[in-house]
Amino acid sequence: IRVVSRDWSSDVCSSDLSAAFHMSEDQFVSTVLANLGAYPRYFQHMGPRNMGFPTAAELSSPRDLDLGEAVVLANGPQSYLVDVRPRSQSAAGHIARSLCIDGSGALASWFGWIAPIDRPVGIVAHSRVEASAAQRELQRIGVDFIVGAHITEGLSAGAATGKIAVVSTPRASFSDLATRLQRSPEIVLLDVREADERLSSHIAGSIHIPAHEIPAADLSSLDGKEVWTHCGAGFRSTIAASDRKSTRL
Repeated sequence: IRVVSRDWSSDVCSSDLSAAFHMSEDQFVSTVLANLGAYPRYFQHMGPRNMGFPTAAELSSPRDLDLGEAVVLANGPQSYLVDVRPRSQSAAGHIARSLCIDGSGALASWFGWIAPIDRPVGIVAHSRVEASAAQRELQRIGVDFIVGAHITEGLSAGAATGKIAVVSTPRASFSDLATRLQRSPEIVLLDVREADERLSSHIAGSIHIPAHEIPAADLSSLDGKEVWTHCGAGFRSTIAASDRKSTRL
C-alpha cells in the first residue's frame, strides 16, 4: 500500500445560523441529527460513562514495554498496539499489525472509531513525553487498560535481527500518483475520506471506503493488487494503510 498526501490548508467556513433561532426545540434537534455524518463508535459508551461516577485518571507515565511485549500486543486477537509517532516515522517502519495514528492529530477519536476501547492497548512513541500525552488522550475516551509504551525512533535494529516483522508504507504525492496511473492504470486507488468529501469531488476510478470502515470492510478483491490510499492530507490514509485488514494486501 502506498499513501498519497498533499499539503492542505484549512478553509474557514461561515454560515448563517439565524434560522436556528426561529425553530422549535424539536425542529432544531431533528435538523441537527438529520445532518450528522458518521461518528466514532466509542460515542455509544459515553452516555453511561458520563452518568456514572468518575474514576481517577492515571497520570503516571506508562511503564516501558520491551520490543517483544509490543509485538505480542500487536498480534494478540484481543489487544492493540497503537503507533503514535509522527506519520513520517511510522511510515518508514512500524511493527506489523500495529495501528498507526499520528499523536499530533485526533488520536483518541480515531482510535475509538476503529478499535474497541475496552481491550489491552500498548503504545509506540518516540519519547516518553509523547507516550504520556497519548495515554492521557486515550483515557479521555475510556481506554483504561494501557499496558505500557515502547519508546523508539526507529525499528531498523529490531528488523535486522529478524525477530520482528517491520512494515514500511511508501509515501507519495498526487503528482507521483498521476505518473503511476499513466504507466499502470490497473492500480487500485482507495479513497478513505468521508462520504460528503467524496461527493464534493473525487478521482475518477477510485474506490471509496471511509477510513473508519476499513476494519469491517471486505478487501479480498484487492488481494495481490497494488493499492494506493488517499485522503485530504495523509492522516487518515496512513491509518487506513496500517489497519490489520490492509496489511494483508
